[in-house]
Amino acid sequence: MAHSRQTTLRALIEEGLRRILSEASNQPKPVFKLKDARVHGQEMLLPNPRDWQQLEEDHVISRNIPAFARLP
Repeated sequence: MAHSRQTTLRALIEEGLRRILSEASNQPKPVFKLKDARVHGQEMLLPNPRDWQQLEEDHVISRNIPAFARLP
């Protein structure tokens, strides 16, 4: 093809890259869409914001108690 166009292989490759890059820059970027992370189609239940302090305290206590002490 380079010979039929009376050009060099390098010039032909550069032209092809320019075309591909210009086409790619003209295309709109895909919009980010967050994956649906619901469980079995149900919405995630969030705790009442008033309960955050108690949740944090329970979490800290559960992290500080050794696993063997939690066994029934």
